[in-house]
Amino acid sequence: MKLTKSSRIFIAGHKGMVGTALNNLLLKKGFKNIIVADRSILDLTDQKRVIKFFNNNKIDIVLQAAGKVGGILSNSKYPKDFILDNTLIQTNLIDAAHKTNVKRFLFIGSSCIYPKYCKQPIKEEYFMTGKLEPTNQAMATSKINGIEMCRSYNMQEKNTKYIVVMPCNLFGPKDNYHPVDSHVLAALLRRIHLAKKNGDKMVEIWGTGRVKREFLYSGEFAKACLHIVSLSENKINTIINDKKNNFLPIINVGSGKELSIKKLSQIISEVVSYKAKFKYNSKYPDGTPRKLLSIKKLKNLDFTPKQDLKKEIANSYKDFLLNHSNIV
Repeated sequence: MKLTKSSRIFIAGHKGMVGTALNNLLLKKGFKNIIVADRSILDLTDQKRVIKFFNNNKIDIVLQAAGKVGGILSNSKYPKDFILDNTLIQTNLIDAAHKTNVKRFLFIGSSCIYPKYCKQPIKEEYFMTGKLEPTNQAMATSKINGIEMCRSYNMQEKNTKYIVVMPCNLFGPKDNYHPVDSHVLAALLRRIHLAKKNGDKMVEIWGTGRVKREFLYSGEFAKACLHIVSLSENKINTIINDKKNNFLPIINVGSGKELSIKKLSQIISEVVSYKAKFKYNSKYPDGTPRKLLSIKKLKNLDFTPKQDLKKEIANSYKDFLLNHSNIV
């Protein structure tokens, strides 16, 4: 099945950061049949409503960007919500896609599915080779279930082409800047902005600041997703029928670069134009020491993500000032 500008593409979670980036990119590229539905129209945790929606809309391709996401603190505080909401949403979407003969399904995972102490850079085949990071085990388990569903459907059914993209830490317009539930880059941007606004000389950073993370701009991630879902039938089949890696349909998507939280804080401070002293509070958990993804597989598919981190953080800060600066 070849992706065309007339393909009927459903973006699940179109109002979130990733969904917005995907929607904007598809519109820019001239796709004519983008299907979206917010929560008032479609409750993705309701199996019957999801199947009815798929039947009514004759969907060709699903980009699965819906789900509950958050940082270390929210993952630790609300594990039940993370595992329940994500499991229900992805199960309903994957099964509805199968039952209504959706041609291709792109499931967006999370790098938290890899072991806490994983060899770096992390290759796709390291999946399920060690213990998870405890602070986001519920979230990781739900995503692992989604990966296994994609792999199992591909193995058992003849017509499913379900691919999993595994992103590093993403950021960009429409990010979540909640004081508790946000990821590290958004949390730091908000905190340093508030320090500037309030004239604080000291900014507290959770953890030691020594752990390293990999970041990718949401717009660049969307380009990678579109590239992958547009692959030829032969290339898709090669990915999902890879016996050597036990039919694992995962493709890592990252920048291929990492930096410490301390260095990230300094860059954000420059973007916000506020020189502050940082106090690292080791009472809060660091999480996984390193999470650098190997993107060799992605590069072999002729896509290499680009990055201009300071410029992209500046774009995020503009969006924050325009749409989120009222968050305290």
